[in-house]
Amino acid sequence: MIDFVLALCIALVAIALIEWLKKPFPKVSTWVWWGIAPLLCIGLGFVATLLALGAMLGLTGFAIATLFYDLVLQWAKRKIEGTSSPPAG
Repeated sequence: MIDFVLALCIALVAIALIEWLKKPFPKVSTWVWWGIAPLLCIGLGFVATLLALGAMLGLTGFAIATLFYDLVLQWAKRKIEGTSSPPAG
């Protein structure tokens, strides 16, 4: 039987790891990341079946923190900097 919560955690961790890896490798093509994603999910699936719940929980926490920083905090920072800067012209 498929554990959909675990599958969701694996997908979340894979997305966060790819986003995290994009920072040191900004010139890598999007197609490479698309190719890595399923392999990473399969690998994480195998690892998740071998790891204790605490390790997967830690990886999921890392994923949520990474995505929260990239999506929410950076967006808010851009909004604050955009509204606090003087108008052009």
